[in-house]
Amino acid sequence: MTSRLPSLAALRTFEAAARHESFKRAAEELSVTPVAVTRQVKALEQDLGLALFERHHRRVAVTPAGQALAQELGQAFAIIGRAVARSRLQAGRLTLRIGVDPVFGQRWLAPRLDAFRARHPTVAVELVWADDSNARLDGVIYYGTNLKPTARRHVLFRDTVFPVCSPALVAGEPSLREPADLSRHRLLHEGSVDWWQRWLDLAGLEDVETTSGAVFLASGEAYAAAVRGEGVMVGDDIVSAPELRDGTLMRPFAVTFEGGTYVLARRDPENDEAMDLFAAWLVGACRTHKEEMRRFLDPETQREDDEPPARA
Repeated sequence: MTSRLPSLAALRTFEAAARHESFKRAAEELSVTPVAVTRQVKALEQDLGLALFERHHRRVAVTPAGQALAQELGQAFAIIGRAVARSRLQAGRLTLRIGVDPVFGQRWLAPRLDAFRARHPTVAVELVWADDSNARLDGVIYYGTNLKPTARRHVLFRDTVFPVCSPALVAGEPSLREPADLSRHRLLHEGSVDWWQRWLDLAGLEDVETTSGAVFLASGEAYAAAVRGEGVMVGDDIVSAPELRDGTLMRPFAVTFEGGTYVLARRDPENDEAMDLFAAWLVGACRTHKEEMRRFLDPETQREDDEPPARA
């Protein structure tokens, strides 16, 4: 005789609560209230005759029995999820939800998604302006330093950082023909002076004041100000690419440095097959972009690459 199973909803709720060790975060993932999570977990404990959590002031801890059950349930739900995802993929109605910074999402990723849809019409990609605390995502694109690839994390590219400004500033007065001229221009900051300070140190400039100028909390506003000729900002070869290519912004100086790293981190294993398709496409698109921008920003590299090898 088949053993009677507890409520599937209770098992799913418990697995989420155990994975987060938080009823509140489980409620956020499942789109229910913390009270509903508490009731489902309590009902499951009564059904099994086991204490699955230790209750402490403002927190819960999974018991050893709860840890064992949660581990097996996690594996079981992953198997179920993959089976459902395969069926949805075959039916052509699978959607990946990708968390991404709004600036990177709007300026770089969103304009390229049509290329992914053309290659994989059975998979839709929904961009969510969310951070890592949102557990209802299939993947998250991070930006940071010292990020390394793992089995569930794909390194996309590193940005190359340098000042950018309107061509009108370079051609106007006061002049902007060498880094020292920055002392006579307004610096634009994206919430922090760190990138500017790092670039100035590399350029060997000590008399350029970084604490003055205009601070923008959203980099979209900083780019708009730079295009209008209101100052010089620190850009890069990723999110600055549209303006660099159309000529509304330019790189006035050759000094650059490698900034942060973009990575795609997988979150929910349920849609792993679709994520395989998306990750492979995204890594390739990022590699192509970096190569195109390298050639665009350094034409000498283009000419060197086009030269035939010397005869022996």
